[in-house]
This record gives sequence, C-alpha cells and structure tokens, in this order.
Amino acid sequence: MAKFKIIETQIDNYNETNNQFNKFDEGLNIICGPNEIGKSTLMNFIKNIFIRKNDAKGYVKCSVDNQEFSLRAEKSKIKENEKYLNMINAYGFKTI
Repeated sequence: MAKFKIIETQIDNYNETNNQFNKFDEGLNIICGPNEIGKSTLMNFIKNIFIRKNDAKGYVKCSVDNQEFSLRAEKSKIKENEKYLNMINAYGFKTI
C-alpha cells in the first residue's frame, strides 16, 4: 500500500490570507484555534489544489512513497501538477 502524506503548505494569496506557512508532522495533525485564523481557508486551499481549482497562489508539498513533490496553485502550473495528480490517482488515492 502506497503512503501518501502532506508535508507542508504555503498560502501566498487566497481568500485574504497571505504568507501562511504550515508544516505537518507524521501521523494525525489537528488544526484548531479561535475563529477567523484560517482553519477553513487552509482546508479549502488544499482541497482546491487537488480538484484543480486555481484561484490561489501557493503550494502544497506532498509525498507518495517518500517521493516528494509540490503542487502549485497558480494557473500557469496546472500542467506541471497533472503528472503528480495522475500519480496519486494511479495509487488509488481519491483527490476529493
């Protein structure tokens, strides 16, 4: 079974969120905090990259079986992302 994980995210411009960097640890990561600090924005940013919606700037750094890659949010990077999204799908992971 392939191992997929999100390593880190960088949101440069998305829903009034700028310069938000998140690094994730091994295992379960819990995102909590007061209202309006960006929890939902982070989740929507990640989801939008995987469903190829490109209304943001930034990246999600991932790995599949220890092969690391970054999925960029910018419209100009969609073609580069395709090979990695296809690889994730080939392993049977769902992107939504």
